[in-house]
Amino acid sequence: MKTNLLTIKTIYSQLISIFKQNTRGFLSLVSGFFIILIVRMLLSIVDTIFIANEFPIQRIIFMLSTALLVVGIEMGYNKLIFNIIDNDEASLSTVFNYFNLLGQYIIGQLIYCLIVVLVCLPSIIYIVLQYGNKFFEVIYHSILDPYFQELVTSYFNVNELFIILFLLLIPGIYIAIRLSFWLYFIIDKKLTGQEAIKHSWLLTKGKAGEILIIGLCLIVLNIIGLISIIGICFTAPVSYLFFCLYYRYLLANQE
Repeated sequence: MKTNLLTIKTIYSQLISIFKQNTRGFLSLVSGFFIILIVRMLLSIVDTIFIANEFPIQRIIFMLSTALLVVGIEMGYNKLIFNIIDNDEASLSTVFNYFNLLGQYIIGQLIYCLIVVLVCLPSIIYIVLQYGNKFFEVIYHSILDPYFQELVTSYFNVNELFIILFLLLIPGIYIAIRLSFWLYFIIDKKLTGQEAIKHSWLLTKGKAGEILIIGLCLIVLNIIGLISIIGICFTAPVSYLFFCLYYRYLLANQE
């Protein structure tokens, strides 16, 4: 626990130092977040013109293309943050200039998903052996039902549901923690998707608990910001910056 507090205190000091010494960078940090927020809102509005039953293929293509657009902007935003940390030029144009890394992102994402599927395979096998395809059918047809929990608990044994959730969530959360920095390696170090996955796994060795604590603290911070509505425009950019600083901290102290 002392190590966790020391780490958080160290990164917090770095964050405050950036705010004090680089006012322009701080403004770029907030402005970049607004760009991402506006783009997401506009895409959500445009998405409403599609009627799923009438334009299923068009909507799928739209969702895939907009997802890549948002990812590309997010990558540019994270690069902007690294520029701020390194005291380099913090131009907002950076947000739109890193779409060339999307290829490595796709490769990394495919590897990431494959790892998650392999890790969750025991629970998937358990579900198939226990219930066959009925489990997935009930979940699919009941997901929007207001009596969803009642339907599920009446069909499945509660203890077995607990086992299934345990087999799915625990490995999934662990993998998410261990691979939480793979995208940063692509952005910051220009690594390939495969190399980024490997380096994130090595970087987070023995740090799963610490990363979980920091992640939960940032979630609480953003919930508070969301409650105050306008506060999220400050807490979200700060969270981005904090996690990038934490990534650099782990790199600097990697054994």
